[in-house]
Amino acid sequence: CSSTYFPNQIYYSYISCIIIVMLFSTVHLFKLLYNDNHYMDTIKYSYSNLFVSSNPMMITNLLMTVFQFSSIIFLGIYSTSKDVGIYTLLFKISISATIILTSINSIAAPKISELFSFSNPEKLEKMISNITKLSFYLSFPIIIIIIIFTNDILLFFNVNEEWSLALYILLFGQIINIASGSVGT
Repeated sequence: CSSTYFPNQIYYSYISCIIIVMLFSTVHLFKLLYNDNHYMDTIKYSYSNLFVSSNPMMITNLLMTVFQFSSIIFLGIYSTSKDVGIYTLLFKISISATIILTSINSIAAPKISELFSFSNPEKLEKMISNITKLSFYLSFPIIIIIIIFTNDILLFFNVNEEWSLALYILLFGQIINIASGSVGT
């Protein structure tokens, strides 16, 4: 039995999964909103107020996304597609070091918001300091592993060792990012 590999199958499978999850989520949301009258009584808002209140967050997320990929866009303008592909790979490898920071931020964000809204700067400062230390101490081993095995990682992805300096520079940037702590990531 011979099998043929089609690279587009991966994209089609991914898009299909997203569409299926979107459909199930939409059906579930409509069931919640329109079948449960008690739930509908607790949600009283107008769509214009919802749009006005969420508009700044949408713009912020849009700008953060553009900013995150701006280096790739500029590299695409001034370099070859091969270089852009390798840089994107190295960028994603370096970002893997911030998984801990992102996880801790998503868990701690509600508590940070609560402490800020109740004007408790001492506890807020202590919590952010602890989060920064925890993020750094848990992420640093990941960075060290990537640095130690840089050549093996590059070889696994069939990338020349001359790109190791670019990976080191990106990892240094991630070290600064992690050492800065919770700053909106």
